[in-house]
Order: sequence, then C-alpha cells, then structure tokens
Amino acid sequence: MDAKLFAKLVKEIKTGKQLPDALYLHKDAFSELPNTLKGFIPAVAKALSIDENDWHLVKLFKKDFRLSLLSYPGFYTDSYPALHKSINVDLGKLSHRITDYTKSDNPPILHRKETMVLEDNPHYEHFIQLTNEGENAGYMKTRA
Repeated sequence: MDAKLFAKLVKEIKTGKQLPDALYLHKDAFSELPNTLKGFIPAVAKALSIDENDWHLVKLFKKDFRLSLLSYPGFYTDSYPALHKSINVDLGKLSHRITDYTKSDNPPILHRKETMVLEDNPHYEHFIQLTNEGENAGYMKTRA
C-alpha cells in the first residue's frame, strides 16, 4: 500500500461518516470497503499488536497517508459514547501515537452513529432516533 493507492481507495468509499478531510466507519461496516482496504486496516492493527477487540472504528484520512484506530467500547450501549483510546498511524513515516482518554475530564464524544454503520445494522434505526433527539435537544447542529 502506498499513499496514492490509499487516497484512491478512500475516495471510492461511499459509506461512513464523511467529513471534508476524513471518514469514520465502524468495523461492522467493513464489508463496504474496497477489498484491499478491508484487509489492510486489520493488518495495520496486527502489526502494531493491537487486539481486534481494542478498536471499533477507523478514521481514514482523505488528504494524508494516515488512519486512526478508535476505541469506543460503548458504541452499541451508550447513546453518545466517549472515546477511550486513539491510535493515530502515520503510514508514510511508519510511526504511531497512542492517546488514552479514559482519565480525561472531557473525552471526545461520538454522535451520528447511524452514519458509521450500514442501513441493515440492527441498531441503525435506533441510532437515527438518537441523532434526531440530540438535534431537537440542541446537542448538535441540525443537518442541512
């Protein structure tokens, strides 16, 4: 995998939470990834000796040869789960940085979970309801 192929494959992904510079995807939705990425992401985790149960989402950067493996153990149980750990991997430099948020007073909180799973996920409709409730309560901006 090189930076050019990585960028091309990330650009092909139509699912996930799409932001201008990155996309987030739960590993339960990896079936929608291009085959090369489908194998590459777990291989990166394995190369860093990160157990597959220690990360739940991947953040794929659109403009950089980087990815982050994100630990949200409460993804399916908490309405707005807190990030426990982030492993940011610079694939070009072959380096990584681990940030532990478990003792943080203000960890990043995940929202719009329905965008990170597939529509056939059994939690999909519930996640949409959570997002609607959050928007109505003013926790997040309403989508345009």
